[in-house]
Amino acid sequence: MAQKIELKEFLELVKKEHAAKALITIKTNKKINARGKTFKQTKFKLRSSKHKYTAIVDSANRAKQVKDILADKNIKEIK
Repeated sequence: MAQKIELKEFLELVKKEHAAKALITIKTNKKINARGKTFKQTKFKLRSSKHKYTAIVDSANRAKQVKDILADKNIKEIK
């Protein structure tokens, strides 16, 4: 089962050596908030040799920044 972590921890794990060859999956879903408005929720999943980690970002701008940071990594984007 995936372990839900904060975005800061996720980025630190991505930089570590054991996660250098790991697969990062990005999935964007449309969600509805309490007021009935839709927003995009982006999940970043890191699969290393032993563990699976998930970081969830609700802001589209923040998700774009994280994608730019992870540009040189092994990324698989699911739509």
